[in-house]
Amino acid sequence: MSTPPKPPLQLKAICLGPVAKLDAPLSKNARNMIYARNGTGKSFITRALRYLDMYGQQSDISDAAFSLVSEESVDGRGSFSLAQGTTALGSLTLDNGNSSVTATCTDRIFHVFSDDFVHAELRQNDYDMDGNIASEITLDQDNIDTKDVEKRLETKQKDSAKSRLQLQSLLEKQKSEELVGKVSINRQLREFREVGIDRLIALREQPSLPERSFKTVLNDLDALKAIPAEPEYPSEQSQLAVDPDSLRAVDSLLSQITSPSTVSEHIKTLLESNPKFFETGLEMLGHGGDDNCPFCKQSVAHPPAKDRIELYLAYFADAEGKHKAQLRAAWSSVKALRSTVSDRVASVAKEGLKFEALRKLVPSQRSVILPDISGAASSLDASFESYLQAIQTKGTSPSANVPPPEHDIFSLLDKLNLHIVAYNAYFGKLSAAVRQSDDERKSLHREACLTFSVEFSHSNWADIAAIHLLDHEAAAAEAELKALKKSQVSTSVKERVAQTFELLISSFFGTKYSFDRTAFVLRRESKKMARGASRTLSDGEKTAIAFCYFLACAHKKVKQTSDYAKLFFVFDDPITSMSYDFVFSIAQTLKNISISNAGDFSINPADIGGARRPELLVLTHSSYFYNICVTNRIIEKESAFFLYKAGNVHKLANRAKYVAPFEEHLKEIVEVHSGREANHTTGNAVRCVLEAIGRFCHPDKSESLSDFVKFLAGEENFTIKSVLINNLSHGTYYDETPSPEELQEACSEVILIVERYARGQLELVRLMSSANANMAA
Repeated sequence: MSTPPKPPLQLKAICLGPVAKLDAPLSKNARNMIYARNGTGKSFITRALRYLDMYGQQSDISDAAFSLVSEESVDGRGSFSLAQGTTALGSLTLDNGNSSVTATCTDRIFHVFSDDFVHAELRQNDYDMDGNIASEITLDQDNIDTKDVEKRLETKQKDSAKSRLQLQSLLEKQKSEELVGKVSINRQLREFREVGIDRLIALREQPSLPERSFKTVLNDLDALKAIPAEPEYPSEQSQLAVDPDSLRAVDSLLSQITSPSTVSEHIKTLLESNPKFFETGLEMLGHGGDDNCPFCKQSVAHPPAKDRIELYLAYFADAEGKHKAQLRAAWSSVKALRSTVSDRVASVAKEGLKFEALRKLVPSQRSVILPDISGAASSLDASFESYLQAIQTKGTSPSANVPPPEHDIFSLLDKLNLHIVAYNAYFGKLSAAVRQSDDERKSLHREACLTFSVEFSHSNWADIAAIHLLDHEAAAAEAELKALKKSQVSTSVKERVAQTFELLISSFFGTKYSFDRTAFVLRRESKKMARGASRTLSDGEKTAIAFCYFLACAHKKVKQTSDYAKLFFVFDDPITSMSYDFVFSIAQTLKNISISNAGDFSINPADIGGARRPELLVLTHSSYFYNICVTNRIIEKESAFFLYKAGNVHKLANRAKYVAPFEEHLKEIVEVHSGREANHTTGNAVRCVLEAIGRFCHPDKSESLSDFVKFLAGEENFTIKSVLINNLSHGTYYDETPSPEELQEACSEVILIVERYARGQLELVRLMSSANANMAA
């Protein structure tokens, strides 16, 4: 059978301070919040709840009627009650005429945070907490025997320690045999020292075997030992270079067309059979200085020898002879270049053999493969061959059309040079690796340690998993023991207050402030505050500490553990003088606070499911705090209310939206302009609205409020008749309180200004005021 939902709370008050009459529901949720402006009656509601708090603690409440009943009460009587459905949780019947108070509290223990609490518990004692707490709490359950769990925990821990020791012995034995004995690793190597039992146990899954086994690493180390004392390193090879002009000259000779010589074919054939011989002989004859043959020394001054020599000279002097001579020179040049390239390729190949012999000894270089240079060399050699054949063909017939070969020797040469550059880079890396073989050896030692660790954990995973299981069972037993001991809570109220206060102080201040349970005193950075807490703490810190101490003091209200479910917390503006970070901490604490059945306080959200969230009623006039609570769901939207006066009665309206102070001030101005009587807050509302309009609409004219008012009267042609606003334009305020008529005139002029600059805001506020008027009706 399901539990029926709780009915909503109902708040009632008659002649309670400024509250003539209030009869309004709150939500059925455990946490409710009321936002109200100053002077609305919020503090009187809190004060009434504070008297219920005092009544529950059997304190004197005889002055309640004098403190709470409205001066406007005709018969000097008043009343207050908080109910849930038809059940009254607490009520006060007040008669100021005969100073009588009748109070009732049913099934709730009220605990109210207000300035009265702060003064009574802390301020008048200079923030020294009263540790004179002798009461105890009656437990609703017997202490639980923990011996069985303690024994189980001890057994699991011993078994785990024994298994660890056995596995550690095996690990150390194999480390000595494999890593020290075979690999010769230095025991001080970091990776060697890191191969330990703790690291193996920390593994959550069985590791996969490494790609390179321990045996492979060991073979690599053995290969390093084979490097000769003076290895034959491959030497760097220089790149090949060709003069572009020389090849262009060859292309030009091949493209040149030369007419045949007039010398007889017989002479041509003879000279072409050995052109170098004849060229050399004629040159020597010219330089000899006589008419004798340079070879046989016979005279050539007379025919037929003279005629023969003249024919030879005529041949070499004409175009064909010169062209053929240039082609022969070009052929020799290309042939020489071809030989140079061939020799360089052979040299690179020779050094490559040295590289291949040496790289097999260096593990890091073993996988390196030199690029194939033969293809580039063959292509370049074929290009040279094409040129030689073309020159030879042209030499046979200079008048024939012999086009240059379609080979880009320069591109092929660049390609070959890239291979040479790559070879040199590989040669350099290998030589450096050989010279730094000690670093290579260290790297292999590190790899050997890591590989050994993985292989050991892989092969002994069953033992590691067994230790995991023992540790898990031990942790479960420890958690169970902790939970059992936690249920054996102390019966001392003083100890519980100290424990909860310490928890909250740590949450708010970290290590800046701490609580000494023995001395029952607050400390700063674990030291005594020489000037005392009252003169050391800031106002905001005092409020935060008061908030924490207030929650801890809830234990003082409880007589037995079942009473924790009856606690009803009331907070009256718990954020006085606080910066935003403290305000947010207060809000989060209200959101996350929970109390277990045994009375343990927690602000950890994870504990909410296994505990109870206490009932809360928060009252505030801070729009900032209200907005934080609503937007961060500290308070659910249906549990956020606005207390306001509608005619002669007070009402609570659900106010789940963001509260904007500007809207509240403008709303008051609109209501005064519409005929509502002005009060002590109206002048402040006029000032705030004018400042906001100036800053947002004319920041260039609003360095001060007086500047903006002067701007309105001057440049904007507003007629300012209000004495209040005119005083603001001079940067002054009334020496006396403005009359209601003057305030109403100021509100009317502000309405005209807002009409000009923020008409939409004005329309929105008018709609809100109209809705509130309808609700009041």
